[in-house]
Amino acid sequence: MLKQAIILLLASLSGLSVKAQAFEAPPTGIRVNILWPIYPGGKYRLALRHSVHSQLEYRTEALIGASWSAPDHRDTEGKFSEISGLFGMRQYLAGPFNFEILASYGQSRLENHVTTGKNYDSRDLELIGAAGYEWMLHENWSVDIQAGLGRVVSKSNPWPIYKDDSLKKEVGEETIPLGAVHVAFWL
Repeated sequence: MLKQAIILLLASLSGLSVKAQAFEAPPTGIRVNILWPIYPGGKYRLALRHSVHSQLEYRTEALIGASWSAPDHRDTEGKFSEISGLFGMRQYLAGPFNFEILASYGQSRLENHVTTGKNYDSRDLELIGAAGYEWMLHENWSVDIQAGLGRVVSKSNPWPIYKDDSLKKEVGEETIPLGAVHVAFWL
């Protein structure tokens, strides 16, 4: 059902009129990721977007926000949760096409590890790179779709992460593909 809902959303968005000109929006907006609470589930991200210059053709935005994950059981780790701050930049490419670099730094917690039974608290740094396309829906609303990669590059207290439920092959942190659907309200 989730897959059909995402396909319906993408099909609906593709029917909107697309401008082949610079992305025009007010200088400041608030965005929320509407995909991650549903898939993969329980992860929430909110960010303030602010244009850092007035050059319309190649708009650049600074992003600052917060991310949090509701406690969730991971079969190859344990019960995971996190809270972090987000910092990033978004660059438009002479139109609604854009790329974004984000850093997320914060506190993660793993309870009852699947093999050690221990609890782990760690300060983590995650880096994300993504590219996407944004549509203005109304003068105060926009939606964008992004695809990219993310990886936890630093962990103050790492714990064993396994490849599968057999819990035999330890893999550690890996680069993961990701997608996002953001809705922005422009102030």
